[in-house]
Amino acid sequence: MSTFDNLPCEMIIDIFDYIPTSNVIDSFYNLNSRLNTIIYKLNNTTFDLSNISKNKFKFYCQHFIPKWQNSLKSLKLSNQVTIDGIKLFNSRCKLEELSHLRSLTLIKPTYLEIGSIISKLSNLKQLTYLSIISNEYPSDILKSLFTLSSLKTCCLLGFEVNDFDSDTDICNIEYLTITCVNVNSMCQLLYHLPLLNRLIVTIKEENDPTTITLSTDTFQNLKHLELKVDNIPFLQIESLLLKFPYIEYLSFSSHTDKDLDPDLIDSQHWETIISSLTLLKHFSLYIDLSRCFPIDIDCIYSKFQTDFWINREIHVNYLITDLSYILHTIPYPEQTFAIDWTYFKTKSLNFANNYDRVHNLSITFNNDESKHSALKFTNLQSLQILDFDGIPLEFNESIELDKLRHLHLSCKTFQNMELLKRTKNLHSLTLLNCDLKQTIFNDLIVMENMSRIKELKLYGLNYTSETVDLIVSVFSNIESLTIEVKTLEYFGSILKQLLNKLTKLIHLQVYSRDDEKNTWSSWTKRNSRLLKNLCYRSFNRFLFFWL
Repeated sequence: MSTFDNLPCEMIIDIFDYIPTSNVIDSFYNLNSRLNTIIYKLNNTTFDLSNISKNKFKFYCQHFIPKWQNSLKSLKLSNQVTIDGIKLFNSRCKLEELSHLRSLTLIKPTYLEIGSIISKLSNLKQLTYLSIISNEYPSDILKSLFTLSSLKTCCLLGFEVNDFDSDTDICNIEYLTITCVNVNSMCQLLYHLPLLNRLIVTIKEENDPTTITLSTDTFQNLKHLELKVDNIPFLQIESLLLKFPYIEYLSFSSHTDKDLDPDLIDSQHWETIISSLTLLKHFSLYIDLSRCFPIDIDCIYSKFQTDFWINREIHVNYLITDLSYILHTIPYPEQTFAIDWTYFKTKSLNFANNYDRVHNLSITFNNDESKHSALKFTNLQSLQILDFDGIPLEFNESIELDKLRHLHLSCKTFQNMELLKRTKNLHSLTLLNCDLKQTIFNDLIVMENMSRIKELKLYGLNYTSETVDLIVSVFSNIESLTIEVKTLEYFGSILKQLLNKLTKLIHLQVYSRDDEKNTWSSWTKRNSRLLKNLCYRSFNRFLFFWL
């Protein structure tokens, strides 16, 4: 430590700039007065307050954020794990005084919190990035955001554009992620975004029978379009896409479970669109059709194998699952892939990179039969395995687990220890209806891997004192725990054990299957003394704790 401490201040600041701000504080704050002074002088501080303990949240708000009003560059707040965290932040800090803030992320803010925060953003002259995830938005949020001249990137998940106010200002946003009710609402929105370069948009409903009036010259800056639609006539989609001749990147995704529009899977219509986009460099296609439609998928597939597609190196494949026909380009363009190992069928396995873009795999095993040893998943971050007693040996060879962060297993017993041995970078583990026994974890490699897990979810488990002891011994470093209880009779003693023994726990979520009416409201009243100094919230059958 003495060698590091002797470095010049400027060099230490440069080093700290490469380390998350919270890690700098946790590792170096209060070691000595010189390092404290250096920490207070950091220029590029970022704070993710969405998943930390309540005491640490208060500590940061009291001692650091006020001192970094002119250097805080990025802030992330949430009401999800940190119960009422946005309200707590607003009670201790003044967002409008963070004059150099460039990035703001809000997770599950309330309607009133969104309105209050948006009204303060005009003071943040350097804010370029805003992301909000919520189910409740003020209807005039876009009108307010479009007045922010510095804002370049905006992501509003859960918000739907319907009737757009024509009096809204022209906006400087260049990157936008949003949902529109129909094509017309999207067009109304786009007229106010002349600088838009990248658009990720979901269109939910069929348009009113009106004409799409867009000038192709209006959107010369729009180069990247990711379009997701459900059950919308292809004529509307085709008319829309032909209005964007400057597109260089086009991704189209559609899910159809109502009336089948033949034009959607007609290769000639897609050839017309692609031919009109003379600057197009990348094209990806994903069309999910219900198997209730009487279609000849092989015939459709063959129409996408002509010279037009081959010469452009656009390779189209199809999948057949238990529920869908899926027509897609190669590599498979979606990040999520769900299959039943027994019913799954694919046309082409000739491309080594078929599933390189798949990050989330959900797979069901109904028996040990394996027919897909050629499948390769090399970039998985999340794996969900359902309804199995054993995994086909070939499946172990189909997946690479070096990057896997999240594992969900639904089974009676662990029959595949090899899977747990190979998950060396696992962050979260979900176990559904698993028989949790100490013998499962006797393997030293498995125990080492389990000790790294930060988030644990256990469903269908009977809780006893021995069960809690097993959880503590195997998953000693978890910060988030989700459990399911069948009766609340003994939950008070279980809660005491968990809080006393899991010293790193930040978030506890409990789901009750108890038949008692008003499950948690009556339980919390009876156990008010136990809960006196705890931050908690109940919602339906869930009880949440922020520790």
